[in-house]
Amino acid sequence: MKNLLTVFIGVFISSSILWAQEHSAKYDWPELIPYSNNQENEQKSIESYSKEEIRQWGLLQPVRFFSMDRFDHKYPSLTPYHYAANNPVYFIDINGDSINVKKIQESDKKNDTNNMNKIITDLQTQTGLTLKVNKNGQLVYVTEDGKPVIATNKDGSSAGSATARNLLIKAIGTTKQAYVTLTSGGSRVPAAGSPLIKLNVDQITQFQSGASANLNSATMGWGMTFMHEMLHSNVGLAQSDPNPPIFGQTGPVVDMMNTVRGELGADYGQRMSYGEQVVNNGQSFIPFDQDARRMLKKGYAPHPKSLFIKY
Repeated sequence: MKNLLTVFIGVFISSSILWAQEHSAKYDWPELIPYSNNQENEQKSIESYSKEEIRQWGLLQPVRFFSMDRFDHKYPSLTPYHYAANNPVYFIDINGDSINVKKIQESDKKNDTNNMNKIITDLQTQTGLTLKVNKNGQLVYVTEDGKPVIATNKDGSSAGSATARNLLIKAIGTTKQAYVTLTSGGSRVPAAGSPLIKLNVDQITQFQSGASANLNSATMGWGMTFMHEMLHSNVGLAQSDPNPPIFGQTGPVVDMMNTVRGELGADYGQRMSYGEQVVNNGQSFIPFDQDARRMLKKGYAPHPKSLFIKY
């Protein structure tokens, strides 16, 4: 019985080897059945297809996402499920989220501050968007069915400034990348079109505390300063402020921010000058209405009921 079992196993193994050798060439490639309206279906080896046919029929396609890219409208020539333009060797897909605030988060963690929360709180009020920071440190806005979630006022209208909202959506959606950090100097972008946005905590705090009684302190707070500097960067208008800053001149970035202020309400005022004006007592002022601008141009401090920032 033992000898019979040994013979049986030997015959089985030999048969298996012979079968594998006979069929190995046939099964080097899987049998594929491409679909075409102009030809009959037939079994063909992948080796018989040209590279163009492989590309066209999708026989060898890169990995796809299971959900659509929410910025697919920017790339009509690509599938909405693509990753890194189907070329992950050369590109990194950053999900269209182009403003990196990781340095702010790191500073908050190190110094036990909440500056990132201040930025998001202001921006949500001023744009109506629901914002958050993803795991990669990118500023993103929440969507529903592929559209931004926008807060509404009691009357059902969209909250915040439509201009500010569109500017931020465009900046987040660009293929460029900008990085936000804190600085000891004044809030700035090193040069128009630079990817580096620098915010100064002390300056922003000074502007907020120096707002006159009738002026909303948020008009040059965290959110508005963030957007102002963002507009200087590569994800914004990439334009400069007046240089040298002559009192009474504004420039394209201040003008755009004044459009935002006009949509946010009268208490945000209108910045009447990019440059400051220093009066006799050594205090610096930025006017936010015509009365303050007129008094400062004459060398006098504006009336307390006017709209201005003093520092």
